[in-house]
Amino acid sequence: MRHTRGRLTRLEARLAPPACPECQTWDASFAIRDDHGRWSRPEGCPSCGRVVPRRQVAIIVGIDLDWL
Repeated sequence: MRHTRGRLTRLEARLAPPACPECQTWDASFAIRDDHGRWSRPEGCPSCGRVVPRRQVAIIVGIDLDWL
């Protein structure tokens, strides 16, 4: 199963639309969310529409993302 998942991940990376300057630095697996429900980045880029799923999430409690 892992072998198939890895192949699909590589295929998605090759077929994905090119990243714009806004989303080219987004990590495909990590995002931060505060306890108010605000995310460090959206799943879809507002500029080019590229979808970068949030697979691992770190939830920060007691600190507003606007403070970072």
